[in-house]
Amino acid sequence: MRRFGSNGLRLNDGQKPTFVDATIEVHFFDPSVVEPGYQAALVDRDAFLAMLNREGWAAIWVVAGEKGVFGGKYADRGFGGRVLHTRVYTLDAGGFARSIHLDREKPSAEQLEGLLGVATTDELLSRYARVRRRFGTGEASPH
Repeated sequence: MRRFGSNGLRLNDGQKPTFVDATIEVHFFDPSVVEPGYQAALVDRDAFLAMLNREGWAAIWVVAGEKGVFGGKYADRGFGGRVLHTRVYTLDAGGFARSIHLDREKPSAEQLEGLLGVATTDELLSRYARVRRRFGTGEASPH
């Protein structure tokens, strides 16, 4: 928070996260501290962008998560795969820009079988299971 201070902003009263300038004008606060609702930092957009520009900084937000399929008779064996997703948002005077990165992890044949509780077919394996290379041959085998 030192940078807030170098830009003339200070914590207003120490009771809640409200930052004000020398004229006691509020430039940052979180209303959820004193009233019901979603947690959200509210920032004076013009002052924020001016500070970023002055300091040569950029505002970025990284949102990451995972979606996975687990189950079956034995929880430690059944796995149907997962998707890992990361989104990076940047802000400049023109607005927000977003980039997205996705990774998919397929289950092994054994994990897919554990999830389904039945023997898997070649069609299921080729479509949903990760391909395993046969040692020394370079040949693909889902089994």
